[in-house]
Amino acid sequence: MLDPKPARSNMVEQQIRPWHVLDAKILQLIEQVRREDFVPASYQQVAFADTQIPLGHGQFMLSPAFIGRILAELQIQPQNNVLEIGTGSGYLTFLLAKLARFVTSIELYQPLATQANSRLTNLKQRNFEIIHGNAVEVLRGGKSFDIVLITGSVQQLPKNIINQTKPGGKLFAVIGTKPIMQACIFTRINEETWSKNCLFETVIPPLEGIENVATFEF
Repeated sequence: MLDPKPARSNMVEQQIRPWHVLDAKILQLIEQVRREDFVPASYQQVAFADTQIPLGHGQFMLSPAFIGRILAELQIQPQNNVLEIGTGSGYLTFLLAKLARFVTSIELYQPLATQANSRLTNLKQRNFEIIHGNAVEVLRGGKSFDIVLITGSVQQLPKNIINQTKPGGKLFAVIGTKPIMQACIFTRINEETWSKNCLFETVIPPLEGIENVATFEF
């Protein structure tokens, strides 16, 4: 494996900064956090590559540039409460916890939820919870959030998930099907009104467990 410290620096300078990520706080955070600690052992050689990394169970770790861009666009504040749908490796969860007041992350697969919880706990992070379950079923009422991220693609936004966004809050999602999907930020103006800002085209694996659920169309 490459020497991780200069490899992380190169990842930031060659992949993330050129992709319209200029927020010094975000760049510094990504350079400092040991991404390699969240990557499966069999993929350590590509821990810093511009690629999605398999995690098992059909799930993938998103590319560094993708993660950097969405963090920069969401402009997460220290007082924000964040909801993440799809914990995966816990890498994005950890970055979110460094930026926000508290992070609630929901993971469909128990082994991934357990591994991510162990990683963050070992890193002595405290302002997070990882819940094992289907987000559409787990999110039935309860508290709402300033920021909501869906880490798998959806054809349309599930109502149960978007309803967790506070008025004035933001929701990130990748909308569409192969070969073209759009990464978008939706801002909830009030209970009934949203604005939509699509940032770039991409392709990521679909969010599982949302078949036949009620959706919201913009």
